[in-house]
Amino acid sequence: MWRASEIRRPCLALIIIIAAMALRPGDSPWFFDMSRNFNLAIQFNATPSHPLGLSLPFTPSPYALKGTHGIRYGPVPVWIDQVFLAFTHNLLTMTVIRTVVFSLLTSLGLLWLTQLIRVTPWLAVVAMLSPWMWYYSRELWDNSLTIPFTALLLPAYGQFLKSRRAWPLCLAVVCATLTCLVHLIVVPFLAVLALHLLFFESRLLLKFKWPILATVLAMLALSAPYLHYALTFHGSGVPQYASRFGGWIFPLLDAQHLTAKSIGYFLEENFQNIHPAPLRYLFTLARLFTYIAFIACWIGMIMAIPLARRAFGLRDKADVLDHLCLIGLVTFLFQTLFDGLEHVSFHPHYYNTTWIVYVMFAWIGFNAIPRWFGSQSLIARLLIPIYAACLLFVQIIIAWQISRNSGGKGDHYNAILSNQIEVATEMNRFSTASPIDIQVQYWTERPDTLPVLRKLMPTPPGLLPTRQLVVRFRDAFPGDAKVIVENQPLGDIPTTQP
Repeated sequence: MWRASEIRRPCLALIIIIAAMALRPGDSPWFFDMSRNFNLAIQFNATPSHPLGLSLPFTPSPYALKGTHGIRYGPVPVWIDQVFLAFTHNLLTMTVIRTVVFSLLTSLGLLWLTQLIRVTPWLAVVAMLSPWMWYYSRELWDNSLTIPFTALLLPAYGQFLKSRRAWPLCLAVVCATLTCLVHLIVVPFLAVLALHLLFFESRLLLKFKWPILATVLAMLALSAPYLHYALTFHGSGVPQYASRFGGWIFPLLDAQHLTAKSIGYFLEENFQNIHPAPLRYLFTLARLFTYIAFIACWIGMIMAIPLARRAFGLRDKADVLDHLCLIGLVTFLFQTLFDGLEHVSFHPHYYNTTWIVYVMFAWIGFNAIPRWFGSQSLIARLLIPIYAACLLFVQIIIAWQISRNSGGKGDHYNAILSNQIEVATEMNRFSTASPIDIQVQYWTERPDTLPVLRKLMPTPPGLLPTRQLVVRFRDAFPGDAKVIVENQPLGDIPTTQP
C-alpha cells in the first residue's frame, strides 16, 4: 500500500485536474447520439410501468441506440439520462455532474492500478492529462461510460487476486455488468477475465460462492430486459465503411488514449487555425512527443511475456502483476481476433473498453525505460515530466481552440453545447408554424437532433410570433463554428423543417 506521504500530492493533483475538467461545461460537445439517447429517456419517462404490482410513473428503458453492427447498445446511459431528467432539464448541470463522477471514478481506478503493479502514482496523474480523458469525460454520451467502469474493473479483479477476498470480485462483477450494459464490445475482455477466474481461482470461487452468487443474481435481475433482447437478437451486419484489414492491427494502437494521436477526430479543421504559426508548430511537436506512450506500451507488452509465463508456472503463488500481464496479453489476442473478424477499427471510442489494459502495459514500459539509462540520467529524470507537459500543453490548446471557435462543424463535436442551447432557446421563442431554413450540415443530415434539443428547452407562454427562421453558421472568421438564428419576415424562401 502507498504511504500517505507518497499519495498526498498525486491525489491533490488529481483533484485539481477533475475540477479543471468541470470548468466551462458549455464548451462540451453535443452531437446526434446524445439527442437520441435523451429522446429515449423522454419517451420512457412518460410511460408508466407496473413491476411487481407497483405503479411507477416511468419505465426504465430496456435498451439504448442501435449500433453500427445492427444490435442495440445497453440501457445504462439512457437510465442515467432518465434520472437526470427527473430532477432537471439543465444540460450544463448534467454535464458538470457527469464530468466530476466520470473523472473521479477513472482517477480512483488509475490510482488503484498503480498501487497493484507498483509504479509511481504520478503516472495516474499523467494519464488524466490526456486530451481523450478531457473529451470523453465532458460529454453526455453512451460509449464513453465504459472508461470509468473498466478503469475500476481491472484493479478490482487484481485486488481480488492479491487479497483473496470476496468484495473485490463482487465489485468486478458489478463493473463488468455495467460495462456490458453500455457496449458489448467489452465481451473479449470479459471472456479473458472469466477464463482466468475459472482456470486459476476456481477454489476461491467456491469458497466465496454465496456473496458472488448474490451479486451475480442481482446483476442478472438488473440486466434481464436487455439480456432478453440480446439473446433473441438475430442478424448483424458489418458497416460498409469498415476496413477489411484495419481491425487486425487496430489493437496495437490501443494506447491512443495516453497520446494526442487522432485528436482531429474532435478538433477537426481547427488545426490549421492555431495562430501564430510558431505556436502551431510547437503544438504539432508536442503531439508527436506524446506518441512515446505507444513505444512504452509495446515495450511493456514485450516485458509482460515472461511475467505471463511465470503466472502459468506458479499459478496461485505468482505475483499479481504476473497474472495481470497474462490477462493483458490474452486480452490483446482476443481483441485482435474480435476486431479483425468484425472489422472493428477507425473510431477511437472502440478503444474505450480495453484501454485500461494498455495503460498498464504503458506504465510497465515507462517504469522500465529510465532504469535502462540509469536512475540519475537525464532521460530518467525528464522523460515523464516532459511527456506530461506535452499532454497538458496540447490539452490547453485544444480547449482554447474549441472555446474560441465555439466547437467544430463536423459530426464528432458540433457547435459547443452552450451555443446549441442558445439556438434551441431562440427557436422556441417563435411559433411552431414558423418555416425554418436549416443551413447547418450536421442538422440537415440528422434532422431528428435539433427537435430533441428543443424539447429540453423551455417554451415561453402565450401567443408566439411566426417568422421565417434561418439557422446557419456565423462564419465570422476561419474555423468559426458558432450557429446563429436569424428571424425574418415571412417570404418565399425555400425551407426545410427539422
